[in-house]
Amino acid sequence: MRQEHFPRVWDWMDRLRLDGALLSDPESVCYLTGYANPADTSFPFKGCPLLVFVVQGYEPVAMVPCSEEADFRKSSWVRTVFTYSNYDFRRAVDIAQVALESIVVLMKRDRFASGRIGYEALHLPACLYEGLREQFGRIYWIDVGHRLARLRAVKTPDELESICRAAHLCDVGQARVRELTAPGMTEIAIFSDARACMEQAAGQRIHVAGDLVTGERSGVDGGGLPGADSLVPGDLLISDLVPRLSGWWGDSCATLAVGEPSAERRQIHRLVADAFQIGRDVAKPGLKASELDAHVRGYLEKHGFHYHHHTGHGVGVAQAEAPWIVPDNDEVLKENMVITLEPGTYPGGRGGVRIEDLFLVTRDGLEALTHHDKRLCAG
Repeated sequence: MRQEHFPRVWDWMDRLRLDGALLSDPESVCYLTGYANPADTSFPFKGCPLLVFVVQGYEPVAMVPCSEEADFRKSSWVRTVFTYSNYDFRRAVDIAQVALESIVVLMKRDRFASGRIGYEALHLPACLYEGLREQFGRIYWIDVGHRLARLRAVKTPDELESICRAAHLCDVGQARVRELTAPGMTEIAIFSDARACMEQAAGQRIHVAGDLVTGERSGVDGGGLPGADSLVPGDLLISDLVPRLSGWWGDSCATLAVGEPSAERRQIHRLVADAFQIGRDVAKPGLKASELDAHVRGYLEKHGFHYHHHTGHGVGVAQAEAPWIVPDNDEVLKENMVITLEPGTYPGGRGGVRIEDLFLVTRDGLEALTHHDKRLCAG
């Protein structure tokens, strides 16, 4: 979100009848400021509360711990930045007290003594919330957790550009996984090498979530962190790579055969690929998320297979966000949403399958943002 998009937030606040909003979810902070809290860092004092205070009709104001001030100012477009001391080499710092005092100063600066203020209960430390209630007895605090996610679901052109850069890293990582898939390789060796390739393409450290599993974990669980298990001929490898670049996520998944797959596993992969294609063909603006889920899930169920997870989800500053493509969600797809489709099935044994791409919802349907090879055989 850039300065020109702030009216979207003000309209959102107006619909909730908010006079202001004190937002502390790292995803909300990233969305409103452009700053992504570092996921991998050797500096132990990062990770203290960052908050954004928004007043109707005005640009956001950020409150940032001093240990992150320089990085924040480099990457954020927010012009008014308050800092608080979360580290002092001369003495121990009571971070909760210092942060509370800074928030109070920030709010008093804007003359907030009463009114309706939104906050995110899941991400505002209890010590700060209780302290603010004591300081501002006439303010009515309203939990707006998860409500901003719906506003974020429709992407602007600059947001889409950021997602596309992360999506490219998916393709880089999946290509490397495909090159390395062979009997005797370990899950962690493949993942580590693929991650290194993605970081080299990004030119910086990145966070990579997702799954990379083989053997029984692919056939039963369908996911998990890579471990020391070696790839065995005949097994399937599920490679679900989810990189975050500058606060924005990509997402992707391929299933690869280790050696020559059996006819049964080829058939299962073909069914999942067909379900994936059905979802790609029917998705369009106006279609309910539940209807899209039914098309994809129903096809596999008709053939005797199922999966106990979502059919897809939105992607942005969150790894997974609205819209959730699940059976009981009647939210409709809208143009410029970014979603995944990821059907799968895990029939037990050593051969589960999942396929996933990242898509932009356009006026005519879906446009792929990831372009990795999803064929079963690695060669």
